[in-house]
Amino acid sequence: MKRLLVVLLMAPLLVIGSAVWVPLSPNLAALAFHAILAENVPTLTVAPGRTAVTSVHYRNVGLAPWQRGVAGREVTLAVRGDSAQFADSKIAAGWLSANRIAAPVEDTVLPGGVATFTFSVRAPDKVGAYPIPLRLVVDGLTWLEDDGTVLIGFHSQLVDQSRNPLLRVGETSAPLTVRLQNTGTRTWLKGVPSAQVNLGVAGDDRSQVSLAAGWPTADRVAVQTEPNVAPGGIGTFTFKIRAPATPGTYMLRLRAVADGVTWLEDDGIVSLVTVTSASVVTPTAQTQGQPQRPTGITTFASTATVDPANVAAQDTVTVSAVFKSSVSASAVVGIEVFVPDGTALAHQKWFNEQAFDPDKARTYQLSWNVPSSAALGTYTVTLQAFATGWKTLYSSQPTAASFAVIPARAPNAPPPVPTATPTTAPAASGTATPTTAPTAAPTAAPTIAPTAAPTLTPTA
Repeated sequence: MKRLLVVLLMAPLLVIGSAVWVPLSPNLAALAFHAILAENVPTLTVAPGRTAVTSVHYRNVGLAPWQRGVAGREVTLAVRGDSAQFADSKIAAGWLSANRIAAPVEDTVLPGGVATFTFSVRAPDKVGAYPIPLRLVVDGLTWLEDDGTVLIGFHSQLVDQSRNPLLRVGETSAPLTVRLQNTGTRTWLKGVPSAQVNLGVAGDDRSQVSLAAGWPTADRVAVQTEPNVAPGGIGTFTFKIRAPATPGTYMLRLRAVADGVTWLEDDGIVSLVTVTSASVVTPTAQTQGQPQRPTGITTFASTATVDPANVAAQDTVTVSAVFKSSVSASAVVGIEVFVPDGTALAHQKWFNEQAFDPDKARTYQLSWNVPSSAALGTYTVTLQAFATGWKTLYSSQPTAASFAVIPARAPNAPPPVPTATPTTAPAASGTATPTTAPTAAPTAAPTIAPTAAPTLTPTA
């Protein structure tokens, strides 16, 4: 009710102020500034000593416009509690000050608009997770909502997933598994609202419900198996698929989600479900999970190269695939990476609605940051090309290329211990504030607590 009264009292003053300037007391002016996180805060994976650039986005849900460079109206991204520890430990790279990170990119952000805050961070020399607590502030006036935002929170990285199923009409698959590493700083807690991580259909798409076989809901295929998955741990998600009545290839796009909180990273998790007629006898060479044989006239040729040929965990490998059609065609082309024993997919990327001219090659790339949990050994690259809509498999190259994941190189000397404590929330420090400390106490958070409904689109 307090928020409603604020709106009723402030609206007339702001309207009048547009024609005749009406001064507001600092306490009353502070009530016009509110914000919510507009999208998930990205994970930064940076090699020790390197610098990376990232952006966070906040929506203006208050009554006053945010104006860059205007005292009393400029909203700045700050370190919660005015802590200077990240500047002291050299994590801050080009920040406005020791505890002010960035001003908005936009000159003006009207109510309802989204502000972009772009900044750099330098990775410490010691490997680890370094949460940076974020909060918006109008210096000299007020802090905005403290929504607990940190630069690292709910995040994940695909470890591997089951091979794609090949089913007859009406058949139910064996259990399929997706494994995700917790790359954030929050423990995933099964059965705890806003802390449990589920495997959802990307975008809450319920049009694939015909594939459901015992899913929790029409757009959530599985919940985490483990009671808790600590940062660095691996969560397991197991589900089944029932083949629809119509033969064909069905693409099921999956993504991890903490319902009511946020979607996690989109790692391009796709399960390609191939359904054949019940009367068709599946060739022995075409066992479940193996690439199909082309079902139409093969018009595509494909090759792949890998750089580097040997890659250590947490480094990046790039696959360059070249596809060429002998005739004009529209196609879906994909690059798949299989684990050393061939039982699971480690990574994949698909390119939809690609137009090919006769005998003109097109190049596609897949870059994979190898997880720290990746198995050592030789990984195999598979290339596939389908007709648009996945109706016909044009070509399949099951062993187009390969590369090896090798042990990480031991450092020449142990790195120095960072001065900042990476997992402890910083304490407030009034002396570190470069500008006048806010005089108004932060107002109550105006955002509505997210519900646990599985179809809720996460907002941050």
